[in-house]
Amino acid sequence: MRRAAIVMPVRTPIGLPGGQLSTVPPDRLLATVIRAATERSGLDPARIETLVTAVPEPHAVRAAAARTGVSPTAGEFPIGGGPGGGLRALITAAMMIQSGAADIVLAIGAEYACATTESDRPAVRSHPPADPPPAQRLPFPSDPARPPAPPGNAAQPRPGIVAAMLGAATSPPVSAHDDPAAESAARSVAVADPREATTVEQAAVLAAAESSFGAAELEYAEMLAQRYGISRVAADEFAATSHRRAARARRQGFFGEETAPVVCAAPGSGNSGAAQLVDRDEGLRDDVSPRAFALLPSLRPDGILTAGNSSARAFGASACLIVAEDRLADLGLAPMGYLTGWTTATAEPDAPVPAVTSAIAKSLWHTGFDLDDLDLLAVDEPSAVEVLALMRALGYEDPDGERLNVHGGTLALGDPGGASGLCMITTLLHELARSAGGYGLAATSAGPARAVSVIVESAYVVPMEQAPRGARFHGVRARRSGRHRA
Repeated sequence: MRRAAIVMPVRTPIGLPGGQLSTVPPDRLLATVIRAATERSGLDPARIETLVTAVPEPHAVRAAAARTGVSPTAGEFPIGGGPGGGLRALITAAMMIQSGAADIVLAIGAEYACATTESDRPAVRSHPPADPPPAQRLPFPSDPARPPAPPGNAAQPRPGIVAAMLGAATSPPVSAHDDPAAESAARSVAVADPREATTVEQAAVLAAAESSFGAAELEYAEMLAQRYGISRVAADEFAATSHRRAARARRQGFFGEETAPVVCAAPGSGNSGAAQLVDRDEGLRDDVSPRAFALLPSLRPDGILTAGNSSARAFGASACLIVAEDRLADLGLAPMGYLTGWTTATAEPDAPVPAVTSAIAKSLWHTGFDLDDLDLLAVDEPSAVEVLALMRALGYEDPDGERLNVHGGTLALGDPGGASGLCMITTLLHELARSAGGYGLAATSAGPARAVSVIVESAYVVPMEQAPRGARFHGVRARRSGRHRA
C-alpha cells in the first residue's frame, strides 16, 4: 500500500467574531490557503485531482478554486465542517492516495462568518450594506442544535470587547445599558473586586466572555471535572498556560512559518478599497493571567467552566497537499510528514472518560506505539477541564510543557470549526521539523462522545521499526535525541 505524504501544510491566522477576518469573503479565505500550499510547495495547482473539503458550505470552494488555478474538472469530496472535520478531510485524502484513487489531493478545512463569496458581491456600493436578517447568519457547525441568533444586540459582537481583544487602544466603551450581557459581566467583575486586576486584565476577562459552549458540552465537562477532581484554579491555570505558550510561539516567529497572511479591508476604510495584510492570530495576548480568568463568573452555579477556560468560536482556514510517496520525486515535492495511522472512537454513554482518550488508545494499539514513542502531542482544547481529564485518564504528565500542545491550542487561538484539525496538523508537523522530532499525534473531538486521532511521522527522521499490532515490547533500539527528549 502506498504511503500518503503530507506536503506543505499551511493555515491562515485565526480570527475572532467582530475582527477583521470575520469580514473576509469565504472564497478569498479559502483561496489564500490553496495558493499558499501550491506556491510554497512548487506544485502546479492544475495538477490537483481532488479537493476534500471540511467547510460549512461547498459553494465557496469552487469560487476559490477558480481564483487559484485549480482545474475546473478537479473532483470535490465534501465531508462537512464542524468538530473533527479537518482531521476527517486529512484521513479521507490519505485513503484516496493509499487506495490508488488519486495521486494528488488537497485537503481543506475552514470556518467563516460570511456566507457570501466575493464574486457574489456588487463591485461598488453607494452606502454601507444593512445587516443580514438572523436567518441568513450561519450557525456554528459544532453546535447544530444552537438556535438562530435573535435580532438585536445579542447577535452583534460587542465592539469595545472585540477591540480590547485585538489590542486596539481607541475602541469605544461598551454601555451596560445597551448590552445586557456586558452589564452581567460588569456585575460579575465588580463582585470579584476589579481592584485586584489591571485594566488590561479586565479587558481580557471581558473579551474572553465571547465563548459559545453548548448546554450538553457544559454538562459533560462539569461531569469530568467532578470525576477527576479538577478545580477551578487548575482549569484557569491551564488556560493561562495555553495563552502564554501561543504568545511565546508568535514572539519567537514559529507561527510565521506556517501562516499564510490574508488580505482584509483596512479598519475604517469604508468603500475606499484600502487593504491591510493580517498575518497574526487575532486572539493572541501576552498579558493573560490566571488572576484575570479568576474574575470570570462560572457558566453554571458553582461550576468549574467559564468563558475563559473554554474555547471560543473563531474563523480561519487550513490546507495541505496529500501526495503519493512514489510521485514525490517526479513532481519535485518535499514532504513534511506521512500519515502513519488513524482511528475514530465513541465513548460509552455516560462514561466518565473523555472520548479522545479512547481514540488515542486505539491509535496507539493499531500502530504498536507507546505514548513515550511520540515526540509531540496536539490535543484539541474545547475546555481546560477536558484536557486535564484526558491527561489524568491516560496517566500522562508533561510538567515542563515540552510535548503536549507546546504552542498552545484552541483555548488561546479559538476554535475554527472544520479548520481546527488541519491547523493542529500544520503546527505539529512544523514543530516536528523544527525540533528534529520523529512522531506526533493529533486528536480532536468529532461531536458528542466521539473523537478522531491520527499519528504522523516526520519526513526528517529515519523511520523506526514498528512492533506488531497490540505488542507492548518494542525491542532494543536507539533512542532519538532532540529538544523533546529528556
